[in-house]
Amino acid sequence: MKRALYLFVGTISLVLGVIGIVLPILPTVPLLLLTSLCYVRGSSKFHNWFISTSIYKNHLEPFITYRTMNIKKEIFLLVWVSVMLCMAMWKVDNLAMSIVLTILILCKYYYFVMCVKTVGD
Repeated sequence: MKRALYLFVGTISLVLGVIGIVLPILPTVPLLLLTSLCYVRGSSKFHNWFISTSIYKNHLEPFITYRTMNIKKEIFLLVWVSVMLCMAMWKVDNLAMSIVLTILILCKYYYFVMCVKTVGD
């Protein structure tokens, strides 16, 4: 049952990630990372298939192998996630949750500035 759930979530995130390649409103890299995680836990057959696709090689392989991301993708991801977290903060009328979301935003920027190398496009 658990494996089926991982495969289902992985497939949904794969579909949304592929749509995100065409429509810049969806964040491609996080969705494809979720796909990879779910497929690793759900089925080695699905994971092996996924890492052999051009989608994986074009969008995730440099990040997973070298911890690098091109500047355009990095800025888009940072802005997109920041907007979503700020919208959540605006909708939530709870000080503790606003503090948690602010800490999450700061951690996200720290991770991308300190841990992910930026390469030119």
